[in-house]
Amino acid sequence: MEPISKDTYAVWTGRFQPPHIGHFHILRHSIERLHLPHAAMLTAHFGWQSEGEYGRHSHEAYQPHRNPFTPWERATLMRLGLAEYGLQDQVTVSVAPRHDIGWNLAADFYPPNRIICLTAKDDFERVKADLWLARGERVHIFSDLGADVLTTTEIRRRVASGEDWRNYLPPACHTYFTEIDGPLRAFRAGHSG
Repeated sequence: MEPISKDTYAVWTGRFQPPHIGHFHILRHSIERLHLPHAAMLTAHFGWQSEGEYGRHSHEAYQPHRNPFTPWERATLMRLGLAEYGLQDQVTVSVAPRHDIGWNLAADFYPPNRIICLTAKDDFERVKADLWLARGERVHIFSDLGADVLTTTEIRRRVASGEDWRNYLPPACHTYFTEIDGPLRAFRAGHSG
């Protein structure tokens, strides 16, 4: 990978339904590896399908039953977790429209100097990388995060199977998550896919 200037932001996009300890592990890891400030972009839900392979994957990911938490709730949980992990001064949380539906609009929500960060966890990540690269974006794929970083879908499934949700959210998020009825909402989402 070519050298990255210090005014570049590492950008992670995602649904964060909800943000969990794996997300904060990934944020810290990428900050340490790339030596950069960091921006976490929360995508807003839109109910229609974009074109191509990315559109097919995202259509499934953005089904209402898989997205129980609002952008405001996710951003609040992210801010609470960032403070606990000591990352609040290094990570900017922003809500952005889905980039696959209207990049001309979504691009304005992203920092101008950026590198798009992805994991190597599944086929959808490969499709994401292809889309970003086709736009001419710089992409960094983290393939060394380890098996301990679970997907949010897997965490919701485990909660639905009876595991304690507190194992997956930073303690700073527990009170707010309880106040928004997050455990029940995550449980229901885990049962529905």
